[in-house]
Amino acid sequence: MNREQLVQQLMATFLDELNVHVSSLGRDLLALENDITAEKRSQAWASIFRAAHSLKGASAVVHVEPIHIACHRLEDIFEYYRSSGQSLSQEMTSTLLKAVDAIEELGIRIRAEQEFE
Repeated sequence: MNREQLVQQLMATFLDELNVHVSSLGRDLLALENDITAEKRSQAWASIFRAAHSLKGASAVVHVEPIHIACHRLEDIFEYYRSSGQSLSQEMTSTLLKAVDAIEELGIRIRAEQEFE
């Protein structure tokens, strides 16, 4: 496998993982909006951090800087809410979901460009 093929394979894997992580982020952010037990809340935050951290690392590997930066910022926001014990307001949840949607949209655009190459 030459370098170009490796880069294409890494990008394809990244885009597949992006879909999984975006789905997880959306699901778990919405779960936090509900009245859930402390254990479920802790599990949701753990899942959110795993998804954001994995996506941040994977985007760095394939040099997709906008997603890398967005995930880094999301981690900061998530840490604030998790460590403070504050609940996410509907407005904040909506804002975070919009950020996740933007990450997903960028993935869609990257995939479309890859298909034309």
